[in-house]
Amino acid sequence: MCTRLSRLVPFTLSLTLLLFSCNKVEEVSPEGTIIGFVKMTGSFPIADHSEIQVSIASISREVTTNEDGRYEFNNVPAGTYWVSFQKDGFQPFQRLVLLAGGKIPYVIPDIFLREVRD
Repeated sequence: MCTRLSRLVPFTLSLTLLLFSCNKVEEVSPEGTIIGFVKMTGSFPIADHSEIQVSIASISREVTTNEDGRYEFNNVPAGTYWVSFQKDGFQPFQRLVLLAGGKIPYVIPDIFLREVRD
């Protein structure tokens, strides 16, 4: 019995090492994606949230939202950024983002721009 066990342990150890050595370790990309939604709020219901300017000034990147208020920045180098949101007639807003890079996008919580009243 002891002889079988002494032969089984090295075999099990070798098999375990072989299995773990075959797993490919993926590199983390030094770039990432930032996504989110911006909505406009005011004294009347707003259905179309398009054409809101979303920008990252420090890397000269700018996009506009679609009618749902969705925006996306792809291939953004890992780092810390101020993301700015603005549209004429609404109070601008900024959000600090710490982007680590990799395949999982950084999702900014929904932003609500308030209507500027005269």
